[in-house]
Amino acid sequence: MPVPALHPFASKYPRKGATRSLKEGAEGLLEQGLYRQAAEAYRRYLERRPRDASAWHNLGYCYLQLGRNDLALEACRQAVKLSPRDPAASFNAGIAAQRLGKWPEAHSFFARALRYNKGDPAAWNNAGVCLFHLGRPEEALVCYRRALDLEPAAGDFYLNLAQALVALGRWTEAVDCCEQALKLSPSDPGVYTEIGDLLARMGKDTVALTYYRRALSLDPGSQRAGLGLAEILGRLGRCREALDFLDELLRRFPRSIPAWELKGRLYAQLDLEEEAVYCYNKALDLIRETEDV
Repeated sequence: MPVPALHPFASKYPRKGATRSLKEGAEGLLEQGLYRQAAEAYRRYLERRPRDASAWHNLGYCYLQLGRNDLALEACRQAVKLSPRDPAASFNAGIAAQRLGKWPEAHSFFARALRYNKGDPAAWNNAGVCLFHLGRPEEALVCYRRALDLEPAAGDFYLNLAQALVALGRWTEAVDCCEQALKLSPSDPGVYTEIGDLLARMGKDTVALTYYRRALSLDPGSQRAGLGLAEILGRLGRCREALDFLDELLRRFPRSIPAWELKGRLYAQLDLEEEAVYCYNKALDLIRETEDV
């Protein structure tokens, strides 16, 4: 599911003293993209100024960039509690909850963000994503259309709209949305990948392969398109071809947890239990390493 860009937060420095230096240092690290160091600096600063909503928000933003969505949600919740009218804090709290699959909470945060900023197309889109996952595709349609009213050139929004239409059995309209997305972004490999994902969900595996291959021709290093292609090959019974493709993918992305998991499933499909267990264990080891970061 496409997720729009995060909303960074432009904090104001404290007026004076050592805490100003701490926060300035954290801001500088954040601007340089040194998210791990920035997070540590924000934690030290918040020990002294625990009611600074902007610092909590920026700490959450750092954690989002580091993939620590659980910690991001905790920090962003605190930011929203301290600054409930700040739409950016609510938006990023929604992103964190969304990544964790906490769809009701994510939707409540995006709804709060929209209460204070109805002109944010990304928030409308993400609210629609939540509603879709909550089994409310008709309400998701309304959100996606509001997003497109505000940003009519967003191909990703058309693809989300197409998915909701598919859920409602409105196939012709869904195809029209896919075509519109392609018109807007004919050279964007991500659009072809999204359409491949949509077709795969529709059970149109052979056609989905075509779109994944097109995505990979535009961006040979696309992990997501590669995983989609390998998944489809496996579903079509072409497991050996899929495994060969995954071997190439893992040379590029040796720490790809989804690739190791998929490789394990393919070996299991071929009744190669020892090889499957090795791949599953490799994925588990990478998950543990991620959790320890």
